[in-house]
Amino acid sequence: MKTALSPILLFLALTSSSLFAENVAPNESPSAAPRQEQAPTPESVLASQVSEIASTSGLSHREKEKRISNAVRLAITTAVADAKDPSQLVAIATSLATAAAKGAPEYAQAIVPIVEDLPGLAQIDGAVAQIRAAILAAAADTDESRGVAHFASPPYRPPSNPEFGGSTTDVIVSRSH
Repeated sequence: MKTALSPILLFLALTSSSLFAENVAPNESPSAAPRQEQAPTPESVLASQVSEIASTSGLSHREKEKRISNAVRLAITTAVADAKDPSQLVAIATSLATAAAKGAPEYAQAIVPIVEDLPGLAQIDGAVAQIRAAILAAAADTDESRGVAHFASPPYRPPSNPEFGGSTTDVIVSRSH
């Protein structure tokens, strides 16, 4: 039941952020206004939702990837629904995708295909590559701050030598006829 309500809560948080804004006159400083709680930003809501999904026990890795993908897709499509300017569209998608990657850096590779599949972003030159780089950088930064090693590529292995059917360190000796 908890996960069924999470998309609805995310949508409400994204659409009602202006309802919680402080009522401060233009000439007053924000510190002079009465102290009110800060409304959660869409990024913080998404990051906490993704982090909660990633830390849920009893779910397979694949199921967690699906749920995180659905949450990120819903958040980005809801947030960019009113965006008309391509730069605004890219900025919103980047901030939400990086927030999700910071919430669960081990699932950053599952977030990248969501951005690649969004139709509004696919038509903007370089947008997908920019957002992909931001997602992976955010995940790497979060991993490093947690003390987790993050490898961009697998360790180097020398190419195999097809003549001998093995690596260059293999030696095959055959009997002469």
